[in-house]
Amino acid sequence: MHGPSGLTWDVWIVDNNSKDETRALVESFAQREPRIHYLFEGAQGKAHAINKAVRQADASVIAFTDDDCIPDERWVESIGSAFAADANLGLVGGRVELFNPLDNPMTTRTSRDRRIVSAPGDALSFIIGCNMAIRSELLSTIGDFDPLITPGNGKDAGFEDADFVYRAFKKDIRIEYLPNVLVYHNHGRRSESDVADVHRKYVRGRGSFYVKHIFKGDRSALRMACWELQSTLGDLAKKLLSGKSAREEVKMLSFLFGGAMTRFL
Repeated sequence: MHGPSGLTWDVWIVDNNSKDETRALVESFAQREPRIHYLFEGAQGKAHAINKAVRQADASVIAFTDDDCIPDERWVESIGSAFAADANLGLVGGRVELFNPLDNPMTTRTSRDRRIVSAPGDALSFIIGCNMAIRSELLSTIGDFDPLITPGNGKDAGFEDADFVYRAFKKDIRIEYLPNVLVYHNHGRRSESDVADVHRKYVRGRGSFYVKHIFKGDRSALRMACWELQSTLGDLAKKLLSGKSAREEVKMLSFLFGGAMTRFL
């Protein structure tokens, strides 16, 4: 990876209670490259792993990617340059392209246009956690990634990245989507069942997200929840009245309410 003059970087790889050879593999690389570090987090769930890394990292900017992503060779340089050019910039997300064109075109962000997150809905859609970076001084203002809505925690819900960006937006932190900050997502999902599984987890995550913020008196979250419920119920009614199957709408509602219940179980 390349970096602008004077930029230093380290890589923290978090082993989230794996049962394979992750530790031996990472430590073998670390012996040859001292900027690579191994961390173990036994509490299951991606958010636990990220929070562990954040507490260990000592840097002015912290960037995040996933174990199924391949950063562009200028990823670090692009992130460093963006923050160096704008002292008011707090959080950035970037383009996510498929690594393998045979995979389903999901969990990507392919826009080539630079965008500023300027509305609550933008915070939930422009940026995903596999390609994101933040000034570390702002982490205490935003708080941890939420372990209740994260992959791997047993609650079948994922939305910790969108929730984090949303909380940053609500703190008036400047957030931008930068298309030159690029990673390739090698997620391997191709079948309908793979796609449906991811969709279910995201919808359940939104349900949990809505309840979390509504109970804090957040009117923006309430409006988004009401709009989604109204839209889904409207589609349900139209299909029932026309004699068409409303299976997808029923599933959507069950996922939303199921995710909402994770806040109480």
